[in-house]
Amino acid sequence: MITLADVLQTYKPFNGFRANFVVNLEGSYLDLNGSSKGVSTPEDLALLIHLRKISDVILVSAKSAFSEQLKSTSAATLLIVKGSSPLLDIPALSATDNRVIVLAPENASQPTSLSSSSSVHLIAVTNSVVDRISPIELASAIQSLGFKAPISEFGPVWLRQLCEAGIVDELCLTVTKKPHQEFHEESAALAIEALLPSVQFGLVSSIELGDNLFTRWQKPTK
Repeated sequence: MITLADVLQTYKPFNGFRANFVVNLEGSYLDLNGSSKGVSTPEDLALLIHLRKISDVILVSAKSAFSEQLKSTSAATLLIVKGSSPLLDIPALSATDNRVIVLAPENASQPTSLSSSSSVHLIAVTNSVVDRISPIELASAIQSLGFKAPISEFGPVWLRQLCEAGIVDELCLTVTKKPHQEFHEESAALAIEALLPSVQFGLVSSIELGDNLFTRWQKPTK
């Protein structure tokens, strides 16, 4: 019988750009509160924590950090990507002993509401498009900061852009269901096709456990 520990063992440290995402059988990735918590499960949350522990930096947009009410973590550096809108009330930007980096477009107005904690760092990224950082610019910033094993927790827009730019090496996609529903042979393929219709990934592994279908996808090697 497969256990959660068995599943987590299949997610090894990865020297490359990883993305983590959860979606349910209906194709929803957010609940009515705009959070992924209502779509996720305890097992999926355990995977999220595991992936953070084996990564060196956690990537998230300011919008997601606010909607998920993210706190900083000792597992890895938290890197928040700011767009054109002001930084909202994000717990991770309050006083913290854990390292937090805010990447902001150089051409946008810089945030003035950051914590005075020495653990929170603001880095302005030279950007070609007004008020936003492109996927290529983000990847370059991550590399210049010395990170080798990032884990993306971006929402679908950022995820699609990163995948279409060829930056994501591995996608950890969890498909969840309600107890009365059933997974079928095409559940994983349909989920990734709906999420990333113009991106080709190869299925590396697929494990069903309870109300979860844990899948890993990698981009083809040239």
